[in-house]
Amino acid sequence: MHIKNRFAPITILLFALLSTPCFGAFLGDILSLPPHANYKQIFTPNFKIIYPDEFEPEARLSAQYLEESHGFLSQTFQYAPSHKTTIILADNQDFANGVTSAVGRQGIVLFLTAPDPYSSIGEYDHWLRSLIIHEYTHYLTLEQRRGIFEIAHYLLGNLVFPNHLWPTWLAEGMAVYAESAFSHGGRGHGTYYSTLTRDGLFRDVLGKKDFLKFDELMGPIPNYPFGESQYFAGYGIIEEMMLKLGKDAPARYAEESSWRIPFFLNGALENISPASLKPEISFFKLWTDWISRQATRLKPELEWLKSSGAEDPRFLTQAQETALGARLSPDGKKLAYFLNSSHQRPSLQLIELSELNADAHVLPESKKLDDTISGAGISWSEDGKRIYYAKADFRGSFDTYSDLFAYELESGQVTRLTKRERAKDPDHCLVRGKANNEGGSTETTPMLVYSTQRARVSEVRLLNLKDGSIRTLYRAKDHHHVSTPRCNPEGTKAYFAEHSTEVLESIFSADLLTGETQHVAGGGKQGFGALFPSPTVGGKIYFSRVKDGYYDLARLDVSTKQIEVLARSSGGYWLPSVSSDGSKLAASYVTSQGIRAVLLDQEKLEKFTLHNTDHAPVAKPAVFRELPEHKTNVDPAPANPIDSIETDYNLLSSLAPRIWAPHLLLSGAQTQVGATVIGWDDVDQLEYNLFAFYDTIADKPEGFFGTFHRVGPYRLGLSASSQVTDYAVNSRGQTRYNEERKLTLNLSRPFPGNFTTVTPKALVEWARTWRDGDFEQRAFASNFRLGAGVDYDTRQRYRYSVFSERGSLGQADGRRFFSRGEGAWKALVSWEQLFSVFPDHSVFGVTLYGAVAPRPLAHVPESVVKVGGYGTLSDLDPPLKGYPLGQFRTQRAGIIHAEYGVPLAQLFQGFDTWPLFLRNFGAFAFYNAAKLRTSEHGYSPLIDGVGGGLVLNTVLGYNLPFQLKL
Repeated sequence: MHIKNRFAPITILLFALLSTPCFGAFLGDILSLPPHANYKQIFTPNFKIIYPDEFEPEARLSAQYLEESHGFLSQTFQYAPSHKTTIILADNQDFANGVTSAVGRQGIVLFLTAPDPYSSIGEYDHWLRSLIIHEYTHYLTLEQRRGIFEIAHYLLGNLVFPNHLWPTWLAEGMAVYAESAFSHGGRGHGTYYSTLTRDGLFRDVLGKKDFLKFDELMGPIPNYPFGESQYFAGYGIIEEMMLKLGKDAPARYAEESSWRIPFFLNGALENISPASLKPEISFFKLWTDWISRQATRLKPELEWLKSSGAEDPRFLTQAQETALGARLSPDGKKLAYFLNSSHQRPSLQLIELSELNADAHVLPESKKLDDTISGAGISWSEDGKRIYYAKADFRGSFDTYSDLFAYELESGQVTRLTKRERAKDPDHCLVRGKANNEGGSTETTPMLVYSTQRARVSEVRLLNLKDGSIRTLYRAKDHHHVSTPRCNPEGTKAYFAEHSTEVLESIFSADLLTGETQHVAGGGKQGFGALFPSPTVGGKIYFSRVKDGYYDLARLDVSTKQIEVLARSSGGYWLPSVSSDGSKLAASYVTSQGIRAVLLDQEKLEKFTLHNTDHAPVAKPAVFRELPEHKTNVDPAPANPIDSIETDYNLLSSLAPRIWAPHLLLSGAQTQVGATVIGWDDVDQLEYNLFAFYDTIADKPEGFFGTFHRVGPYRLGLSASSQVTDYAVNSRGQTRYNEERKLTLNLSRPFPGNFTTVTPKALVEWARTWRDGDFEQRAFASNFRLGAGVDYDTRQRYRYSVFSERGSLGQADGRRFFSRGEGAWKALVSWEQLFSVFPDHSVFGVTLYGAVAPRPLAHVPESVVKVGGYGTLSDLDPPLKGYPLGQFRTQRAGIIHAEYGVPLAQLFQGFDTWPLFLRNFGAFAFYNAAKLRTSEHGYSPLIDGVGGGLVLNTVLGYNLPFQLKL
C-alpha cells in the first residue's frame, strides 16, 4: 500500500459542506481510528502528540524525531507553524501509511507499521523517522498561506490553504525529496525508483504514452505503477527544479504559491525563475529535461546491459498490472500469485504451467481463486493440494489486520487459520524434531512460519497446523522489521530478511526447534542488501541482491558462503521461487510496464554468471543530501532529551471551532444571513456543526445544531433544527410559510469490510410544523418517529470502471409515526444487483423497490409514499426516472429499474497543468416501471419510462472526483 499523505479533496469538499446543515466525517472517522483507546498526549515545544498509552515508547521516540525534523525542515522550507502541530499515533492497520491535513489543523496521523521490502518504500534507515520527515514536509508546505488567504482565515477559519490544492505529484515530489535528503534511505535514491527509471529508458517508454506522459500525471493513473506514479515523477520534477533554480527552489515555490490563486502552477514557477529561464520554464519542461538527463546519466549502464546479454525472462502475466509473490507448486506444474489490476478486485490467481504454450509471446490463462488484499507470501502444502496465504480485512470496527488462510484446490474451500494474528508471508514447513514419546522417535509436524508486527515489535512465528498452537521463533530488536520467512526443505531452519536501522537488509536463519539465529548474507558490512530468501535442496538459497540500484537475482551456497549473481537486467528480480526438484525457477519481475510473474531459463542464468557485475558501470544519482551533522547514524533512541509534558487526553481541550463561514441566501422573497461553525476534537470522537441565520420570511432567527459521536463501534448523531421548509406568495404580495422544528437521534453500528459492509441503524425523531404568515396561521400536531433499517453493500468498482460493475446493494428501512394518538408506518425495501456483461467494464443492473405506507396521516406528509424523480431515500420515498420528484402519492409501490451501461472511451488524460482530468466516458440506457396502489382506486396502470444518457467521469482541481451525467 502506498503512503497516502494528503487530504486535498477535503478543502474543496468543505466549501459544499459549509452551505448545508450537515457535514461529513473527518480524519478520525475516515481512517477508522479507535475513538476510545485510552489516549495520552505529550506536549513538546512544537508538537502535541496523541497516542494510545500502550505506545508510550513510540510516542517519546516520535517526540525526539519530530523536534529534530522541525529544526532542519523549518529552515529548509523557510516556514514554521505558529501553533503546535497535532500528531496522532495509530497501529490499527498492517500497511505502512501516513496522512497529513492542514484543513481544520487536523495535523498528521502516523501509522506505526513498517513497510515490507516488496514495496517502493522498503529502503529506509529508521521507518518512524523517515515517515515523520515525509509527513511533516507536507504539513510545512501545505499549511502555508499568505496575502488574501491569510485574511480569509478570519472569514473561513482553517479552511482555505492554496497549497492544499496542488496536484499530487507536486506535493509528493517535495516530500520524497525531503525523505531522501535528510535520511540515509528514501525513495529518491532507492533501488525501486532506479529500476523504474532504468527500465523505462531501456524500453524507450519513460515520459511517453506507455509510461508517465506528463498529462497523465494530473489525475489517477489506472496502470502500473498506479498511485506511486506521482511520487516517482514528482521527485524527478523537484530534482530538476533544484538543479535549474537552486537548492532553495522548493521553499521559494511553496512560499510563492501560498499567496497566488491556485491552479496556475507554471505562473508561480516563472515567478521564482531568473529572467533567462522565464520564456521556456514550465513543469512539463522540467519533466522532459529530467528524463533527458537520466538518459545521459544511465547510457553506459544501458549499453552494458545490452552487450552483456541481459534480457527479459518469460512473462506469464499481463503488462500494466502487479503480479506479486509468484510461487511455484512443489511439482512445478502450477504457479500462484497475487494480482493487482485496474480491471478487477485484488485477488489470488493460479496458472497451470502444464498448459504453457511453446510460443513465449502467448500468455497463459489464469484463474481467480479468492478476492484478497494481501502481502506477497504464498506457500503450498507438500502435496500441492492446498495454498497458504495471508489476506487483510477489518477485524472489528477499527482494525485492518492480516491473517492466515488456506485454499483447497479441489473444493475451492477457504479456511481461516488465525484470528487477529497480524500474520504475513506464510511458508509451509515439515518441522523435524524429537517427539515426546518413550521411544524418542523423530516426528514431522506440519507448520506455517510467518512474520508479524505490532508497532515497534516484529517477530517470526510458527503455527502448528495440527493443534493450532502458536509460538514465537524469533523476536527482532525494537524498530527492526522481519519479512518473508522461508523454510529449508530439510525442515530444520527458517530463513528470513531483517531490516535494522540501516538501509541494507540482511538474511538470517533461525533453528526451527531452538530459535538460534545466524547471519547468512547482506547488510552494511557486506555492502549489499539481501532480500526474499528461497532455500532449495542441496544447501542453496536463491535471493534478491540489492546493490548499485539493481535487484539482482543471486544464489548463495550455504556451506561455502559463495554468492553467484545469476541475473542482472533493466528490471528487478523479487521473491524467487524454485520447484522441489529444482527444475523450474520463477520470480516477480519489476519493470516500468508492471510487476510480472516470470519463468527463468536456468541455462541462460548459468551463462550470465560469467559477467562480473561488481565491475559493471554504475551511474551515481544526483541526490541532494542534507543530512544533519549530528545525524550521521540513525539511533532508535536519540540523545538530547527534549522538554515535554505528558497528560491524559481530554477531548474538551481541542473542541474549539476549526472552520467557520458566513451564510447568505437570496431567493425570491426570502433572505437568510448567518454563519456556519464546524468543530471536532483531535481524534474525532465528537463533531459538531452550528448553522445559525436570520430568516426574513419567518422574521426571526433559525438554524441547525448537530453533533456526531463515535462511541466504541457505534455512531451516534444528535441534531435539532428550526427552519422554513416552504413558503408561498399570493397575488397581493402576502406570504405564507411552513416552519418545521425537529429533534433527531440517529444510531448506527457499521460492520465494515474490504469488500462487504453491513450497517444496522436506528432513528428516533420528534417533529412539528407551524404555518404562519400574512394570511394563514396553523399549528400542525407534533409527531414522533421511530425508525430502523439495515444497509448491505458489496458493489465493485475498479480504476477503469465507468459505473459500478458487480455486486449488490440492499437496503431495508422502516419508520413508525405517532401523532394525535394515531399511528402510521412506512417501509422501503430495495435490492440492486449488478452483472458484468460484454464488452469489458459494461454492466447490466436490475433494482427492485418495494414501498408501503398503509395508513398515512394527512398532517404528517412523510407518512405517505411519494414516487418520482431520483426519490428521497432518507424519507423512504423511491425513485422513478422520467417523472418529477414526488409526483405520485400512494400507499403501496412496486418499482423495477433496469439499466445497461457501456464505456465509450478510457481517456485518463489531462491538459498540461490545467485542473481538469478526464477519466472515462460512457453511455447508459434505462427502463423503469411502477405499479402504485391507493385505498380508493386500487392499483394504477403500469407507469413506465425509458431513457438514456452519457456519463463523463472527471477529476476537478486535481483531486475532486466529479461525474457529469447528461
